[in-house]
Amino acid sequence: MKKTSLLSAFCIGAALLTLSSITIRAAVVPGDTFSFQVSGGTVDDQNVDMFPALDVVFGITKTYSGIGVNGQDITVSSSETIGATTTTDTIIVSTPANFYTLDTFNGSTVYEYAFRMGDMYNGDDPLRLQRFTGILDVTGYLTFSGGTLALNPDWGLGQDVQSFNANEFIFSSFDANPPPISQYNINSFSFVLNYPNAPAAVPEPSTLALGLLGLLGGMVVVVRRRRFAA
Repeated sequence: MKKTSLLSAFCIGAALLTLSSITIRAAVVPGDTFSFQVSGGTVDDQNVDMFPALDVVFGITKTYSGIGVNGQDITVSSSETIGATTTTDTIIVSTPANFYTLDTFNGSTVYEYAFRMGDMYNGDDPLRLQRFTGILDVTGYLTFSGGTLALNPDWGLGQDVQSFNANEFIFSSFDANPPPISQYNINSFSFVLNYPNAPAAVPEPSTLALGLLGLLGGMVVVVRRRRFAA
C-alpha cells in the first residue's frame, strides 16, 4: 500500500510539473553574431576606422590584440541577464586607454567618434532577438577621463522586428574649430537593452498530452489501490 501511494504521488506530481513549469527563453538567439565598429571623423569629413569591423559572437568576451589604429588592443564583451520581470542585454567595446591617441588624421583634427553595432545604415550583421515584447529601452554609456556619460543612441529594428541595430555619434564640440576628441581619453562604450520578459508560453499539445497521461496514470493507480483495500 505504501509503495502504491508513493507511485501515485509521483505520477500526479510529474503531470502537474509538466503542465506548470515554463522555461524563460533567452532573448538573444543562442550563438548569434553581430558586427561592431568604431570610426572617427575629421573636421573636413575624412573617415578614420579605429579598428576593422568585427563580427562577434554574443555572450563571450574577446580581445583582439593590436588591431586598433594606433596599435591598441580592442575588447568586445556581451552578456544577458534575465530577471524576474525584465531582460537586460549589454554590449561593450573597450580599449585600455584611448580609441585614438593622435589629434589629427592627414593634417585634419579628429573631433568625432561613431559607435556602430549591426549598422542600420550599411546593413551589417545585426543582433537577433528570438522574442520581443514590443517595449525596448536602449541606453548608451561612454567612459572617458571625466567619468561615465549616459547617452541616448539612435537605434532601430529590422522588418522582422527582431533584428537590432544601433548607432551613437560623439563630438568633442560643435564649435567651428573643435578640439581633438583624443583629449578626452574615451576608452569604452556600451549599448544596454532593457525590455520586459515575454508572457509565459502556452504548453504545446504534445506537452499537454504527456502531462494528462501522467495525471490519468496516477488516478488509475489510486483507484486500483482502493479496490484492493476494499
